[in-house]
Amino acid sequence: MLVILTEGLSPSGRGHLRRWLQEFRAGVFLGYASALVRDELWEFLADRFPDAGVVQIWPAANEQKFLLRMRNYSAASITDLDGLSFITTRDAAWQDACEKFRLQIDSK
Repeated sequence: MLVILTEGLSPSGRGHLRRWLQEFRAGVFLGYASALVRDELWEFLADRFPDAGVVQIWPAANEQKFLLRMRNYSAASITDLDGLSFITTRDAAWQDACEKFRLQIDSK
């Protein structure tokens, strides 16, 4: 199962995603896709719509049972903490925690 959440994606980008996945609400796509299709959709969105916010979530054999990646969400990022992925928001407390615990933040 593949979930793609988008913000600021043009109608043509949404139409392209509809070829592969079902759109349940504006910008919320769900369906089954191979790893190759998942990666190609990610590259397509990055190349053709560089300013759109995109989150991809798919099943994986890990503790959380999923993996995710995000792009162009200025107030949020993915933080890996001992193999678990957390969504972190950027404010003064976030910056202090990153420095205190020397966290590696995925800025993609």
